Amino acid sequence: MGYNYKKLYGVKMKNIHLTLIAAAAMLFCSCKEFNPPTPACTKCQDTLSFSDAVVSDSVHSALNEPDECGVCTAFIPKVTTLTINTSANSLSDISKLTSLRVLIINNNTLPAFPQGLTTLPITSMSFNNTVLGDINGAASLPNLATLQLTGCTIVTSPVIYGASRLSRLVVSGTMVGIPQITSLTWLTGMNWLTYVDVSNDGLINIDAAATLGGATNFIAAHNSIVSITAVASMTNLKYLDLSYNNITDISPLVTNALTPNNGFSKNGGGYVDLRNNQLSANSINVEIPQLTAQHITVLY
Repeated sequence: MGYNYKKLYGVKMKNIHLTLIAAAAMLFCSCKEFNPPTPACTKCQDTLSFSDAVVSDSVHSALNEPDECGVCTAFIPKVTTLTINTSANSLSDISKLTSLRVLIINNNTLPAFPQGLTTLPITSMSFNNTVLGDINGAASLPNLATLQLTGCTIVTSPVIYGASRLSRLVVSGTMVGIPQITSLTWLTGMNWLTYVDVSNDGLINIDAAATLGGATNFIAAHNSIVSITAVASMTNLKYLDLSYNNITDISPLVTNALTPNNGFSKNGGGYVDLRNNQLSANSINVEIPQLTAQHITVLY
């Protein structure tokens, strides 16, 4: 049976999805169909035809078992996106995915950060509903721009300061450390971050946000924050979501907005969400009008 090579854009390996760039579709010249040599490697047949009858659940096995026809050897280096939706405890080395840029892991338990990633051109990593021993290896990924941790548990306090190209960080609904860390000290000094979402993380203290001078978007909704002193020092802010917290005093916001060449002032306005807080009468009657006068949209 021939294989329609258009299927290579979304190859499914059981619960492991491998996505190829357009160039991979031209891997075997311009032929419309590809006929592997006979006898063909069973694993290659499954890879090309979407069948999941034989392919192992183990990513490690799928990437490291020798193939018989050479198709896998040519195919694996072309993979740019890997999504794992099943148990991947055996995922220890995916270094053969030499073109991998996007890694998505859902509903897993990984006792350690996957090895072999530091040699890959990964730009985006996403972990959802996953228990992670640590994510410290992310600091060694030279091209990592986006890191998302949603509904996860990180067993040890993360150290990702070395991820100097990281610009978008989402740590939402995630237990950071055991017991949970209630401050942002692990982000201290990461002033290259531009988008930070730390919503629904049980935060009490966001003082370390004062060192996130590069952040244009800061989202810390659904926490237990009282003081927002750090906001006065966030020099590039234009979008701030502090809804569903315990904030009474918003004077640091006014300082940010009225300081020349700083934050909201520098950006000519912006957006602030303060809904479901315990705002004082002064905040509502005096300070919010001061913000709106600076072309800042305020929800409260």
